[in-house]
Amino acid sequence: MTAKALYELEMVLSDEKGAILAANYEALPGIAQVKADLLAQIDGSRLPPAKLRGVKARIDANQALLQAAMNGVQAAQGRLAALKEVRDGLGVYDQSGTRDVVRTVRSTLEKKA
Repeated sequence: MTAKALYELEMVLSDEKGAILAANYEALPGIAQVKADLLAQIDGSRLPPAKLRGVKARIDANQALLQAAMNGVQAAQGRLAALKEVRDGLGVYDQSGTRDVVRTVRSTLEKKA
């Protein structure tokens, strides 16, 4: 049974990698549950350490991919926030060093070619 669970875990890890690379983050909670169930089946088994090292390496690689994806999303959020700030106004400092925002007025003038 543990060999079958190990094979299924390797397939789930491949699915997880594919979901991360395809930015299909909605699939990750379901994959994580299946992965946890399979790891519970394998826990305490007498599988060769070499096979377990291979699974651990794949888990670590997926974790690194997921961390990189999270870093990318956070960077994109920061960039979008900066663009919104620029669109909404100009950040300036007064003589005392206090930051203030000078709001921009949006023109209602429509330009036509």
